[in-house]
Amino acid sequence: MNAHKTGILIRFPLIHKKGKKHAYKVTFSDFILRKIQEGLSLGYKCLIFEISDDDFDCLDFSVGGEDKKSISDYLKSGTRLSFYIKGKKHLTSDSEDETEQAKSQIIHCLDFIKEFDLEGQEFPLILHVGGAKGDRKGTMDDFCKKLESFLSKESIQRIAVINDEKPSLFSVKDLLPGVFYKIKIPIVFRSTSYPTNQGNLTLNESLFLAASTWKRNINPIFIYLPGNTKLSDDQTRPFDLELDFVFDNRLPEP
Repeated sequence: MNAHKTGILIRFPLIHKKGKKHAYKVTFSDFILRKIQEGLSLGYKCLIFEISDDDFDCLDFSVGGEDKKSISDYLKSGTRLSFYIKGKKHLTSDSEDETEQAKSQIIHCLDFIKEFDLEGQEFPLILHVGGAKGDRKGTMDDFCKKLESFLSKESIQRIAVINDEKPSLFSVKDLLPGVFYKIKIPIVFRSTSYPTNQGNLTLNESLFLAASTWKRNINPIFIYLPGNTKLSDDQTRPFDLELDFVFDNRLPEP
């Protein structure tokens, strides 16, 4: 069983000029290395990098030999990484152009992840299913079929899905039969999305269902905001699994 890790959710820096956003031109691997070092100095060993549509327009996803070796050394020593695509381009979009952009974003991230010799769920790519369009089941079917249409089974094993905050979208209760049962993609539970989209489950039930979708030798990822979620000792180790807790929206003091 892996030891419990505490982590942080990291966003890329933006320049704000005359009301418009201009992202820094930054090498992805260099940024990751700097944030690993900063996180470790504060005691955080699980880092989730949130990537927006704007970020994909400017990030350089190539990884040089030195950066690869340094990141690999941190991963071997127990640091955990994950990428979280949080944009408006989804595989389930009605726009063919947006669907193709979503595919491109996923491939960019997976190509980077595959540079490192790790089991898929240890270094996952986290996705939202997309807009439900009034048909949750049909949209989840579409999501699964589209993943299978351009990704290998090995690549699909590197994907995770996350619950949504809007009640019209996807709760843990929806994602379990709609995605996990179909293609075995694990669920990242984000407690800050739970209050507005509970799926008629208690927080405890949602947490345990999400945790049950991860392999027994991989820590489930739980994104939460301190003070927003109160957990008992039993909840912190669902099914006797160690959770990796990732702080949402802010960098807390260690």
